[in-house]
Amino acid sequence: MKMYEVNTGYDYMIRKYDQEGNVIWTDYLDSAGVGTLDDIAHLTADDFGNIYFAGSLYPVAPYLNSFLMIKYDANGNRVWTYHADSILNTSSDYPADIALDKYNNIIVTLRSFDPLTSFDLLTLKFSDPTRVHEVQLPDHSLKVIPNPFHADAVVTTSNSSLLNQASTITISDLYGRTIKSASYYNNYQLDRTGIPNGVYLVKVVASSGVSAVTKIILL
Repeated sequence: MKMYEVNTGYDYMIRKYDQEGNVIWTDYLDSAGVGTLDDIAHLTADDFGNIYFAGSLYPVAPYLNSFLMIKYDANGNRVWTYHADSILNTSSDYPADIALDKYNNIIVTLRSFDPLTSFDLLTLKFSDPTRVHEVQLPDHSLKVIPNPFHADAVVTTSNSSLLNQASTITISDLYGRTIKSASYYNNYQLDRTGIPNGVYLVKVVASSGVSAVTKIILL
């Protein structure tokens, strides 16, 4: 289990632990250079180990909270930062929750308080700008048979964009570390020799630049 710790006081602290409870990385946010007091925060993670953080910062103006969103890679590096003042009203914005859809688009619900209208809610959907140059096929276009498996399996696809061309296959763990990589053409015979039991990601990139990702489970 991956655990994330958020300390929402005067500063944010985001910390990632491994399965044994050892600290992998820590990041401190001192209002990201804006304001002096931080407030409500939420986290979510994708299948690649990237972490998405949503929080509010106070004050950017008297009695005004602003909205902050940050993406981290699996190693704790900041990939991008999004900051906006008063998306919903001319008053404070608080993230109520953050989630990802199956294409890793980011869905955030904001709660805002206005003295005249009381509380308002707004749900926003953001695309991840780091994926804009990558054509990512749905997971069902890439198949591993059987899955889960113990000894070996066949990686195949029914999508013509991945067939009849040289491709690279990469197997990585959920921390983004490469376990195995190879070149192949059409179907790939996956031998799990030397790979411990667990959950892994299989990514195939064709010479055309088209790619697809799926999960495998080794028993």
